[in-house]
Amino acid sequence: MLLGAPQGATDHGVNARMGAVPNGGAGIRNQQPDLLKALTGLNLDLRCAVVLYDVAGFSYEEAAAIAGMSARTFKLGLGQGRARLRGIVLPLQSGRSG
Repeated sequence: MLLGAPQGATDHGVNARMGAVPNGGAGIRNQQPDLLKALTGLNLDLRCAVVLYDVAGFSYEEAAAIAGMSARTFKLGLGQGRARLRGIVLPLQSGRSG
């Protein structure tokens, strides 16, 4: 179920709306492989929030509309997604430096 979506909603709508990301999100492929791997480990709502705002550069309001949720719910998901990404990526990076 999607954050802020009606009960019974599926991920199919978000998957279709992710096509609205400029260049299909290709910019993330130029980032570190650890980040891309970490993104795929997030659930769809959190991944959607991070990609729409941090990668594609949509405003909170635009990204929330694409994701089909309120701006407040979107911001909560963005914060959770960023925190989970830090929890995944930072240990991978620090493991390489030592």
